[in-house]
Order: sequence, then C-alpha cells, then structure tokens
Amino acid sequence: MRKNIVINKTLQIMAVALITGLLFYYAVTRILIFDMENSLIRYANQGAATVSSYVNGRLSETRSIAANSIISNTALPTEQRLEELRKQLSLDGYRRLSIADVNGNSITTDGVRLNIHDREYYVRAMAGESVVSDPFKSRVDGLMVITFAVPIYNEGKTAGVLYATYDAEVISTITDQIKLSDSGYTFIINKDGNIIAHEDRQLVYNIGNDIINSYTQSDLGKLAELENRMIAGENGTGEYHYNGEKRYMGFCPIEDTEWSIAVTAPKSAVFSKLNIVFIILLILILTISFVITFIIFRTRLLKIDLLRQQVNTYRIADFTNLIAFTVKRDGTILTSNRYAEDMLLYFDKYGANKVQNLFELLSEDDKEMLKESIGNVNSNDDNASYELALSRGESKTIHIYCNAIDDKDKDGTIEILGVDITQRVVQENILQDSFEELTVVYDELAATEETIRQLAYKDQLTELPNRAALFNEVEKVIAGIGEADKCALLYLDLDNFKYINDSFSHSIGDMLLVEIGRRIREAFNDNEMVARF
Repeated sequence: MRKNIVINKTLQIMAVALITGLLFYYAVTRILIFDMENSLIRYANQGAATVSSYVNGRLSETRSIAANSIISNTALPTEQRLEELRKQLSLDGYRRLSIADVNGNSITTDGVRLNIHDREYYVRAMAGESVVSDPFKSRVDGLMVITFAVPIYNEGKTAGVLYATYDAEVISTITDQIKLSDSGYTFIINKDGNIIAHEDRQLVYNIGNDIINSYTQSDLGKLAELENRMIAGENGTGEYHYNGEKRYMGFCPIEDTEWSIAVTAPKSAVFSKLNIVFIILLILILTISFVITFIIFRTRLLKIDLLRQQVNTYRIADFTNLIAFTVKRDGTILTSNRYAEDMLLYFDKYGANKVQNLFELLSEDDKEMLKESIGNVNSNDDNASYELALSRGESKTIHIYCNAIDDKDKDGTIEILGVDITQRVVQENILQDSFEELTVVYDELAATEETIRQLAYKDQLTELPNRAALFNEVEKVIAGIGEADKCALLYLDLDNFKYINDSFSHSIGDMLLVEIGRRIREAFNDNEMVARF
C-alpha cells in the first residue's frame, strides 16, 4: 500500500515538474525569438546606415574630382585631363577612373577607349544624377565591377560623366563586418532581386537571384517571399530555409539607393545553448523530483521507526544508503551506520587523525547553522531540514540533505539523518555555468552592436558625428521647435584643400582636418553639434 502511494506521488511530482519545465522552455523560446528578431532589425538598420554612408562618401569624393578645374574643362587635351585623373588613383581603392563625353565615348586611366552610351549609370549621370551602379561585367577587362558615376559640369552645362570603377565585391567587404553571430551573414539585393553583396562572392559575380531560382527550387520559396518584401521597400523579419538550414533574417531598405539589406542568423546557433540548458533543466527536474519524493516519504517513515528503536533505524538506513549519525551537542560522533562509516573512512585519508567530530568536516557557516539547529531541537516540534557540505583538506565535497532529531532516551544526544545529494549540486552548478555562458554571448552581441553603431554615426578620421548623425540631429531639432522658435545651421567649406594634400601629402591633410575639427568643436557648447559633412 505504501509502495503504491509513493509511486503515485512520485509520478504526480514528476508530471507537475515536467509540465512546468516545458512551459518555461516555451516562454524562454518565444522571448529569445522576439529578442533575436529585434536584434536582426537593429543590425539591418545600422548596416543600411553604414552602406548608405559609404555610398554617399564615394559619390561625394567622385563629385569633388569631377569639379577639378582641369578635369571639368573639356577644352583641354584629353591626355592632360587623364594625367590629372591618374593623380587621384591613390586616394582610394579604385580599379580605374574614367571620363566620358556627351556621346558616351569614354577613356579610362588605363588608356582604354570604349563607348558606354547604353549603360544605365551613364544615362542617369548625364541627366544630372549621382549614381552607384549594380555589379556588371566590365567591357574593359571582362571582370565584375561596380561604378560610382557623377556628371561633369562645364560652364553650367553637363559636359560629360566621370565614373570611378571598383571591384564588384567592394560592398561585400562592408557587409562582411555586419554579423549577429559567427555563423550569420549579411547580403544586399537590388530592385530586381539580384545579389549585390554576399559572403559567397560567386553569388555576386554570377548575379545570383533567389526569386528566379525559386521557380525551379521549391525550398527557396519562403526566401523568395521575403526578398519580394525587401524589393517593395519593407522593414521586417522572417524565417526561411536555405541550403537545408532553418534561418532568421531582418531586413530594411538602404537610403539613397535602390537596394535592400538583410542580416541573417541560423536557428541552430541561436538555440544551441538554450537546448543544452533545457536538457540540463530536464535532468535536474527529474532528479529533484525523485530526491524530494524519496526524502519526503522515507523521512516520514524513518521518523516513526527512529522513535521505536535505534537499531532498526540503522538497518533501514543501511538498506536505503542513507547517512545516519548519533552525535553529542558539541558535534562528537558517537555512532554511525555503514554508509556514514564509508564516508568517514574516505575523509580519514585526508587528515592526520580519524574524524571524531562532525564539525571538523564543516565550513564555519555550516558549523554555525548545525550548532543552532542542534540547540533548537525539540522532540515536540517539527524538525527542520537543511543542506550540509562536508569536506576535509583536499578531499572532494560531499553534500547531504538532512534533519536532526532529539534522542529521547539519551540526554544531549542528537540523531542526524540525511541523503547524499552531491550529484544534484553538481547538476545545479552545470546549469549555472550554462546561464553564465549565455550572458557572455549577449555581452558580445551588445559590444558588436555598439561597434556597428559607431561606424554608422561617427566620422572615423575626426571622430566627429558624420552626415547620418547630422541628419538625425537636424530632424530632431526641427521636429522639436515651435513656429516662434529659431535654430541655426552653419556650413563651413574648406577651399583649395586639395593643394594641401598635393603639396604636403594626405597624412598632413588628415592631421589638419583633425585639428580643424577639434578647434571648431571647442568653439561650441556641449549641447551644440559639430559634424563633418
């Protein structure tokens, strides 16, 4: 009868504990997915700002070159204009610089002549736009390249186009730095779904298109749906399969371009540590359920037997591998059962003498707790249970869960009965370590997010706010002022700065820019913004 009661109670406790664990796992999973999706969106927005800042920076540099008095003067010999253009090659990682006339006839700094009148970037630049192209196959060397094209103005009219050519992977080198995890990556597509940037460069060189590929590869269907949303200029997140792996992505459009960026992360990487924690939690729940059930019912039975006869109690304790001591109130060990004797023999090996007093195996805190418990033992009160950690010298620590009972037949004598819970404590420590590892991962993600934020909103040379940060601040100020309020925006342009670079080198020019930025910054209050535009 008692056996059936114990089995039923054990099953009930295990069922409640298991359901609680599963609900906890489900709640944590939903929270983790929500947090991950928000992180992907943040990374996508910051990545979009970084790419937009890079594109605008390259276009600004190209416009500056096009405004050069020699390059913009179509009356000068072509070779003289090319010679001036070649001087600019060292400013950035150009593959080449080229100029084209109003008929599309172009000549590169390599000396190659070709006609580009049908290229979209040329048509748009002739119409007055500053434009970045999608990757395309160069007519000069047959390689995949990307261009930044701007109009050349002479006497107020469009007199041609200047375009800077880079390797097609130039945008990919930026997106390579934008990752939510080591196994995640970032990619960019254009308005047609063609891949502009990707960690797999072959997809860039071969102009990969998942939307078109989904017509023949059904497993790309969900990815194609998400990329159609990207083409439509949406912000959002989604789940998809790619190369047999389930992944999540966050995406948003890139300002001033016809591109959209997506930051991805595999589900396995995000949930790997959570699965480990779940397994440990499940094992711990089952172990604790057995231990609690075992202690509750065995302790209840043993209390009755202890009041009848000490010898019978020790026999029961030996049979169930429980630890039983009879000690004086000062901790002196009087008697012990077989399981307790085996434990004492183990501790004897780590000291000069045999263990005579239970307090020798306890820390100061546990010693004070046991003394207090022994002092409060009363046969008419319920007996409190507590945990003790036993060790001696360099021995391993044995944890026991026990309670103390006053021996009515012998004054000053206490019966201590407990169970070895060392394995349970070990499992708890493993669980704690797993949670600490998870905390470290989140700290690394926060540090990576801060680094990306700095790249998006701060000029790397002067450490002043950049164009994107300035635009955000202007929008805040304009949105916060009333009709009667006033604000000011002062724009300073450094004329003929190129002569400093040409005469003293770019490093001296950079130092001068840093010093100018510092001095201007000192001239304003902390609540006023100074930015490099």
